[in-house]
Amino acid sequence: SPPDGADFFSPANVTIQGFYINGDNLYGTSGEPTGISFLNASGTIRKNVVTGMAFNPMGSSRVGIGIEAIGPLVGPALHVTIQQNTVQSFQFIGIGVGGGVIGNVGGNKVEITGDAHSSPVGIYNQAAPGGTVVNNTASFDWSAANLSGSNGIQVEASSAVKVLHNKVNDAQNGIYLYAECSEPGTSGNKVLANVLRNAYNGIYLDAASNGVCGGSVTNNLVVGNKLSDYQPPTTQYGVWLDQAGTGSLVSGNTVSSNTLYGFLAFGIVLTPSSLAGNVISHNKVGLPPIGG
Repeated sequence: SPPDGADFFSPANVTIQGFYINGDNLYGTSGEPTGISFLNASGTIRKNVVTGMAFNPMGSSRVGIGIEAIGPLVGPALHVTIQQNTVQSFQFIGIGVGGGVIGNVGGNKVEITGDAHSSPVGIYNQAAPGGTVVNNTASFDWSAANLSGSNGIQVEASSAVKVLHNKVNDAQNGIYLYAECSEPGTSGNKVLANVLRNAYNGIYLDAASNGVCGGSVTNNLVVGNKLSDYQPPTTQYGVWLDQAGTGSLVSGNTVSSNTLYGFLAFGIVLTPSSLAGNVISHNKVGLPPIGG
């Protein structure tokens, strides 16, 4: 297998700028292809192009990362700026931030095409103690035809992350707030003024359960977003609050002033339908689908 593009372990204030890193899908069916990796490192990753971080043929294993920044779960948080990069043809994660890193992720373009059955994620925040995801574009080719799951922007087990003014195109789940019982809750995040085009589920708040215990997705703001679903199927969910499993908790969230084009059958959905403790107000739902 070819080596990873660039690995940095524990240095401070590293800058990676202007590189073209091409894995060229040369990893066969094994390995962990990664373009740029910061491990316990701080600094800046800017204006790079990373492509081909995937198996050949593209597989279902959850490996293949364009850019990642991972820090320690204990001790002071590390700050990493990831801006104006282009990440293409990855198998699992385009840009990933987590484990004690506060990321400033802005102005990046993330694209993936093909039947990627690894449920790829454009921009992923996991166990992040804060940070911003601003003015990024994440594009997929999810459709009812290929049924390849995908998440445009995923915030998991994280708090105080601001997801602002992003564009997500053709993802199964446009923006995904997720937690399971084995990890901290997803709480106090802000999802504001994003544009989600042709999402199967626009914004999904999901407290997953393993049948014994569940995750918690609480006290998040989902405000002022525009969602459109203009190609079939138009019967999925615009905003979905899902507390379906044993021990799950979806509470204290505010879903307000969002505009939903399409989603004619299910605009805002609560699971179970009796779910209480969230504020749902001033949303425009059921507008005619739009094209383009």
